[in-house]
Amino acid sequence: MDTETSSGIIIFRRTGEGPKFLLLYMGGAYWNFPKGKLEREERALEAAFREIQEETGIFKQNLRLLRGFSVYDKYVYMRNRRKIAKTVMFYLAETRRKEVRLPVRSGPGETHEGYAWVTYAEGVKMLNHENLRRNLRRAHDFIRRARRPRPAGQPPHVPAGHSSEKQNPPAREETRGQRTAVSGQ
Repeated sequence: MDTETSSGIIIFRRTGEGPKFLLLYMGGAYWNFPKGKLEREERALEAAFREIQEETGIFKQNLRLLRGFSVYDKYVYMRNRRKIAKTVMFYLAETRRKEVRLPVRSGPGETHEGYAWVTYAEGVKMLNHENLRRNLRRAHDFIRRARRPRPAGQPPHVPAGHSSEKQNPPAREETRGQRTAVSGQ
């Protein structure tokens, strides 16, 4: 059996309705978080940032990584009549960006047909696989716990790629409850 390793980031932004999570649409009824395969000699977090930029147009500097969160998925799927044992590691990051730019691809391979910013409840309904719903629930619970006051001596979350203690948290963004979905035209 062949093996494959991928990594991605569960991205959210804060709204008046609570956190909204970014899901990418693959066609049919299949939604997923942005992710992709690790390239040779690439580390999981490095690959996750690269894939996010490639798949969404959101750059590393537009993300605030929430330290202490990571989840793994392990499953087997079929590709060209071959079984593939896949491991996916997901991180969690906040952004203030609403805009997502899906790549235009003319060759073979996975392409995303659209995206949506969804509430937790919407995401649970849209994600077809229990492992994805479980990862969404874990991310949602982590965000809710992170909003509580930190115990004395516990460091704040640090933006991705930064080590400065003087970073300000992103401002909360208010929306009117719209769900954005864009087809890949």
